[in-house]
Amino acid sequence: MISTLRKAVGFLLIILLLLASVSEADASSFPKLSLTLDEEIRAEEVVEDPVLGRISLSYNPGTGRLDFFDFYITATRAVTGIRYHTPLLWIKVGNYPKFYFDAQALANWQPTRYDSAGQAVRVWINDILNYIIRTDPSVNDETEAAAVLFSHDKFDLGFKVEVYNAGTEDVLGSAEEKEQAEQLLRSMSFSEAHVQDVQKMFQSLPLLIPRVTVSYYEVKEHAGNWGIEYQGKRYEWVRNITFDFIQSKGFGYPETAKYMPAGKESLFTGLEFLCSGITYPPDQATIEITNETSRTVTPTREQSGINVKFYFVKKNLPDFAVTDLIPGTDETEPGKSYIGFVSYMLKEYDRPVEARITLTHNGYSLSTPEGEKIDGQVLTFNPGETKTFSFKYTGQDKDSILRAEIWPTEPSDQEKESRDAYPEDNVLEIKVPRAGYKLTVLKVGQGTTEPPEGEHYYPANEQVDLSATPDPGWKFVRWEGDVSSTNPNTHIVMDSDKRVTAVFEKEKHTLTIRANPNIGGNTNPAPGVYTFEHGETVNVKATPNPGWKFVRWTGNASGTNPNTSVLMDRDKVVIAQFEQDFPAPMDPGDPGGIGEPILLP
Repeated sequence: MISTLRKAVGFLLIILLLLASVSEADASSFPKLSLTLDEEIRAEEVVEDPVLGRISLSYNPGTGRLDFFDFYITATRAVTGIRYHTPLLWIKVGNYPKFYFDAQALANWQPTRYDSAGQAVRVWINDILNYIIRTDPSVNDETEAAAVLFSHDKFDLGFKVEVYNAGTEDVLGSAEEKEQAEQLLRSMSFSEAHVQDVQKMFQSLPLLIPRVTVSYYEVKEHAGNWGIEYQGKRYEWVRNITFDFIQSKGFGYPETAKYMPAGKESLFTGLEFLCSGITYPPDQATIEITNETSRTVTPTREQSGINVKFYFVKKNLPDFAVTDLIPGTDETEPGKSYIGFVSYMLKEYDRPVEARITLTHNGYSLSTPEGEKIDGQVLTFNPGETKTFSFKYTGQDKDSILRAEIWPTEPSDQEKESRDAYPEDNVLEIKVPRAGYKLTVLKVGQGTTEPPEGEHYYPANEQVDLSATPDPGWKFVRWEGDVSSTNPNTHIVMDSDKRVTAVFEKEKHTLTIRANPNIGGNTNPAPGVYTFEHGETVNVKATPNPGWKFVRWTGNASGTNPNTSVLMDRDKVVIAQFEQDFPAPMDPGDPGGIGEPILLP
């Protein structure tokens, strides 16, 4: 009893000495936190977990150990006024003093993509363990520090909140505790929404969070009395396929494990589900063997190490493979023939099986040198048998793609990949490069080239003539890339892979508009010289001045309508002709201009 009391008193003295020795540290001495997200996210997308709050945990997929966690905050875009930010993050573990992180990266951040957005900082557990080692002289290494840390149900964490003037950057007040931060914001007339947001910057992180281990095994039937028993048969372990973790929300929360882990389907090729079981602590004996493909468990403090196990056996399917595809050359030349070899094999099965073989060159069927077709044959293979064929193909003006496949013919109502135990080796494809170098021809605009657009192969050092012809209404401008010229006809030497681009532009034409005489009237567009692209239609209107009248269009326009249209297929001139508008002459029989007399009654 006395010994226990002495130990407790000694521990308290150590803690008191540590607390007394804590002084205001320079923020530059704290571990620096970096922003986690490459790009900010919308405020409504920020993590809001019912147990973990704004914290997202990350476990090492190999060891299951908690490596780090991300702490999310939100902010509103602003450059002026009274603002708040978070230059420090603190953590409080048990009776140890607060441990600070430099969160200046988060303090200097504000949204740029959205008006209100979220960002996060990452806290590494190793930094917390190293702090415990530095602080507690009784802790010697990370293993002991981890034991101290995870002996607690939780630890507290939060931010130092500073209110500042965004224009002058003067700090107007700060707080490190939740209640004081709330009071600070309210005293500065921040909205209740801002106060609630700051409240979420202070929380506890539960450490005793249960996880369910999910294991996947390949097993095989055997005659012994060990292993798992299912439907009256015994199965022994062959290999571990993979494993996974389900992070529960807390004790008492049901979690469901499924027989096929998402994103790992390829690991189960050639296997089929057999059964599932559950291992409960403390004895870890596998029980509840059933044929269920999903299992729901509820971790408790007494059963927090639950392991759900899914068992698979190898499918009873034939295992075909394309074992060799030899092209007979390292590179091909157009028009030249080559002899290659291909081998197909039934690697494993308990009886002969029919299979269809295919062999193509750039999508076309291939045959033997004697002309016997290989592609599409249906052949019977004995277990372990290999069939080898020679084939003939001819080089083309592009790379040669040789592809061989073999698939069981039955059951015909299933996809071919489902008929073979290991379909990943049923296809073999190789690329034989075309000899020489590749010329890639491109174009911008409308026109044709020779060689035409696309990829072309030529022997080394061959000179290739290039020509570019514009479409009607377009003009050739230049060659770009590995040849530079304004001449539509040029050449290039193929001493390496080359890339050229013919650039075409739409032709442009000038439209000259005149008024004759100038004082007779105006036009819209006004008289002058204008440039238009080929094919454009330009509307021109003539308006006479007072005392003048529009007569007709001349030049490249005609007619007496003051509104005309001009198709710009070449340079053109249009002239609006105006004449003076004189009053009508008087009647010679009435020289006085009085007209007929009016007789009054």
